[in-house]
Amino acid sequence: MEFSGTIESFEHFRNIVKGITPDERYFFRGESKDYFSLVPKVGRLSSSKFVKGYFDEKSIFDRFKNQAVGFLQSTPNTEWEWLALAQHHGLPTRLLDWSTNPLVALYFAVGEPISELDIRKENLVKEDYSGDAAFYFLTIKSAFVDVNKVKKPLEHEHVNIYKPPHVSGRIRAQSGVFTIQPDPRQPLNDRLKNKAIKKYRIPYAIREALRKELRLFGIHHASIFPDLDGLSKYLQNVMSEHS
Repeated sequence: MEFSGTIESFEHFRNIVKGITPDERYFFRGESKDYFSLVPKVGRLSSSKFVKGYFDEKSIFDRFKNQAVGFLQSTPNTEWEWLALAQHHGLPTRLLDWSTNPLVALYFAVGEPISELDIRKENLVKEDYSGDAAFYFLTIKSAFVDVNKVKKPLEHEHVNIYKPPHVSGRIRAQSGVFTIQPDPRQPLNDRLKNKAIKKYRIPYAIREALRKELRLFGIHHASIFPDLDGLSKYLQNVMSEHS
């Protein structure tokens, strides 16, 4: 992974994005907590949580599928669609979220109000956390995963991009795609060439200013999460800024 510098302002961010080579395929990711490595959520759980019977990736995924049916208007058609749905509703999986929209990715880096940035360190690998926020570019020549050939994502043996159908309004609103990798505890940046991923750090001090700029472009919690929960959270954030 190549560290490319620090984002200093929204105008600086726009200039960085404008510099993208048009004929390259880029994906973008924002993280509100600047980890040194790109590790899926299920891989960031401390090893003690992987005790069989207490936390097992496959068993938790199977339970999600069995119990989520009653909440869905339409059922996902493949294991891949199920995994994408689980990821978007907060279940720890081996997927990493990316977006084809850089503004959406920036929101995920700076969108959380500062009061909500406390990390649950008892459940995460503490030594891999440095503070601030981060914005990533990914350019990858690996083919999109062929879900007709690889039926079970937890058995997939390569790093690929998965572009899900719009199984939820959130995926559509977020222009969402995912990376998938065989071992969720191995950093994605260790599996790809150094220049495949570029990283920019976002200082704590400019988080709020960037969030306000994004709102002017129509990027906020209600647009990223287009449901009643997203609207309520957005209005709550607006109220807290003026209290």
